[in-house]
Amino acid sequence: MFYTASAQTPERELAPFAEAVACSNLPGADLFRDVTPKTWKAALRLFASAVPEEAPSVLVIDELLTS
Repeated sequence: MFYTASAQTPERELAPFAEAVACSNLPGADLFRDVTPKTWKAALRLFASAVPEEAPSVLVIDELLTS
């Protein structure tokens, strides 16, 4: 999955990231429907649950500001 951040604060990027995952074709995309993780750690843990178990997966996050 490729997510392009919009140069907002990391906290403000969580909702659009969750929406992008929810709209993706990942097997566990439904885990993100009606859910916005409170931290990036929580978002990445939930993302790990959404990817297929039987195949490798790649997540690219472009333009996320971290400070």
